[in-house]
Amino acid sequence: MTESQQMRLNAWLAGVRKLVTIEIGAGKNIPTIRNIGGRQNGILIRINPQHALINPGKNGVSLELGGLEALRLIEADLNISANRF
Repeated sequence: MTESQQMRLNAWLAGVRKLVTIEIGAGKNIPTIRNIGGRQNGILIRINPQHALINPGKNGVSLELGGLEALRLIEADLNISANRF
């Protein structure tokens, strides 16, 4: 099953032009989503009130906030940006 899932993930990633990964509340001990987010010069948005730092060399944003608070701020910023155009 794992091999099949990995093959589907790799096929999907092959068609992605710019990967943006939002990691919410994941601990620092299991880096799976961060590893995927670092592929293809992707952008990682890491939201975690205690472990928000992104490894050096990764392209991304660290938000040292709770998940709901961070998503509300991102939504507000997107709404402001959308109204500018």
